[in-house]
Amino acid sequence: MSPLELFTNIIHLYFQSRKVHFSSPNNIERGRSKSISSDLEELIAKFLSLNSSNNQNRYFIDQPVSIEECKGNIYPDILIQAPDGKVEHIIDVKADLGWLRGEGFLEYCLKWQRKIDEIKSRKFCFKSGIDKSEKEGFFSDKLKMYIVIISGENGGSRTVEECLKFQNEFNNINVYIFSDKFHANAYNLSIDEIIKKINIREDDIKFLLGELH
Repeated sequence: MSPLELFTNIIHLYFQSRKVHFSSPNNIERGRSKSISSDLEELIAKFLSLNSSNNQNRYFIDQPVSIEECKGNIYPDILIQAPDGKVEHIIDVKADLGWLRGEGFLEYCLKWQRKIDEIKSRKFCFKSGIDKSEKEGFFSDKLKMYIVIISGENGGSRTVEECLKFQNEFNNINVYIFSDKFHANAYNLSIDEIIKKINIREDDIKFLLGELH
């Protein structure tokens, strides 16, 4: 899957989020769109898997992960586990900069910087969402979190630059912004018209894929 194909799929998710699944009779319609968060996590996991040189890795989405000698679970959007059980990479997926209107970016990164320091080299377990069987593994001493922001838009006064300027302060966290200039969730335009307006930041995407190899 190429970056262009990824964004075509993302725009399609937004289009589908405006529709009702159970529309018969034809007098039912939505106001606010459904959240695409879960579908977006799955799509990004598929994109990373298809572009990985290691096809034996497993990609676990939104798992409640219990860590030895640590209070509370963590819920990474995507946890990438090697065949030997080791996890070096966890992914946090954000649709755009809208989430910054609440918790500040610096505070968010500080929280995860401390958490990753705490859980490095520790064993963990979680239960399969399909059959509830228990799965185990361990976090690498080189564990990192990658914050993937699909669109650098919708942040109000927040900007892409404001996000990126902090990341050098955190050795456990990298930030990648996949697009800017135009939001994928645009109305009254076709998928092709939206694609032409979006600036896909292919360098950021390549840097992330390089980190995960």
